[in-house]
Amino acid sequence: MRRPKAILVVGLLEFDSGKTSVATSLVREAREEGLDAVAAKPVGAHNAWNQYGSLIRSEKLGMLLGDDAYRLWLASEKSEPPELLSPLDVLSSPPDPCALSDLSTYLSAITNLLRMAVMIRISKASGRGVNICHYVIPDNLERTLPLLRRRVKKLASVLRAEPLESEELVNIMYSSIKHVDTILSELASRHELLIIESFNNAAYPTPFSLEAYKVILVTPGRAYVYEGREYARRASALSSLNKAGVTTYEVIRDLEPIATVSLIPRPRSKLGIPMDDTRHLLKLVTE
Repeated sequence: MRRPKAILVVGLLEFDSGKTSVATSLVREAREEGLDAVAAKPVGAHNAWNQYGSLIRSEKLGMLLGDDAYRLWLASEKSEPPELLSPLDVLSSPPDPCALSDLSTYLSAITNLLRMAVMIRISKASGRGVNICHYVIPDNLERTLPLLRRRVKKLASVLRAEPLESEELVNIMYSSIKHVDTILSELASRHELLIIESFNNAAYPTPFSLEAYKVILVTPGRAYVYEGREYARRASALSSLNKAGVTTYEVIRDLEPIATVSLIPRPRSKLGIPMDDTRHLLKLVTE
């Protein structure tokens, strides 16, 4: 069996495609079959309201870490530090409707990550290893719900987060991608299989991700497998025309999958647990 270095898992829908469940079950099955496999979410964001428990866990771990990245870390049997499997993590928090002028302004703010981001962690590769940098965005934080604001401020204090102006957020995230890709390259060199989970419906999280041998597109009930080289060619061409980002649909609408796998529905307690669909999918992407 050919041993690829990287598999990219992407989602068709902006939310709830099922990427994390597929990536988690794949890395578990691969490790059960004897492969030295790890799964990473190089670019991630999580919400302080929907994932409140992540704030408590982040304080205990001493680093900002969302639920998806935490699940992948556990499925990888903690074989790498979490800051490597999740190099870039953004914490968002919903604004307080009472702190804004009207509901129209509120609805505009709550759909804009740059206005909701209150903390960010960046793992920066260096000659001496990896440095973990935390930042807090005070102007966004002041607009969030009072109870969440106090909790996030406590976490920022524990993590010694440096203040960052919201206008600087895009630049610092963009400049961090080179560190993220350095880390992904290192992970690929140390393991037989690296499973990379994208975010939302982004065609790919970072440039290194396009070196994947196979790409798995996930949507509720189905997983579509694509040749990595063809997917990368199309994604790169579209990215050169659209600097704002390319969606998975834009890439795959002109591509034919090499295989389609029906996904078995699972109760919440079984999400990320390998089943027959996982074994079939793993065989397709590693043969």
